[in-house]
Amino acid sequence: MVDLRQAFEDAGYHGAATHIATGNVIVDRGQAPTREHVEGVIEDRFGFRSEAFIRSELDLRSIVERDPWRGGDRLVEVSLLEAGVSPPEGLVVSGAEVFFLREGKGIPTVHKESTTERLLGMRTTRRGMATMSQIVERYLD
Repeated sequence: MVDLRQAFEDAGYHGAATHIATGNVIVDRGQAPTREHVEGVIEDRFGFRSEAFIRSELDLRSIVERDPWRGGDRLVEVSLLEAGVSPPEGLVVSGAEVFFLREGKGIPTVHKESTTERLLGMRTTRRGMATMSQIVERYLD
């Protein structure tokens, strides 16, 4: 993730940080990257196209607060969407995020990210709620 952080530093996002090895990049509060620019930085540096899902500090805090199963010892994942949508059965949609509950820790989900994309008809990216909470606690508090 050092190379990814450096790519964003070189692109002018001073103080960029990465969080775990899933492509989470955090930039300073005063910077407002666009999806197109972030995708361009990645393509220029690494030679492949990657879809970016941009969330502000307020958005990240809201995601953690809207966790429909907050407060338990459960593994909740959230898919970030391109835009808001009405939910299909079995998922909780709040704003531009889809939350779903995995019933057992360490048990691989049968609900693949591609399934969410197919059901909703749009691109998504998924992170564990623990990751979202860690980003808020570590970089935003």
